[in-house]
Amino acid sequence: MGYPGINLGGWAVLLEFVNESLHARVPAKYITPECYRLGGWVSRQGQTQDKLSEDRHKCLVQLGLIWGFK
Repeated sequence: MGYPGINLGGWAVLLEFVNESLHARVPAKYITPECYRLGGWVSRQGQTQDKLSEDRHKCLVQLGLIWGFK
């Protein structure tokens, strides 16, 4: 199943992170053991959230992303 406008690489890695850690609070500099810069990918989603399609935004929020979390 595809998700319109979603980078499936980042999406798949984020989903794996959420399944393993039970949250989506990815540290900004987090790099997976496979050298994927997931923290950077998540940060870019937040920086451009006002430009994300509604579908993309909805999918990321459903995964648990909360931008501006401190």
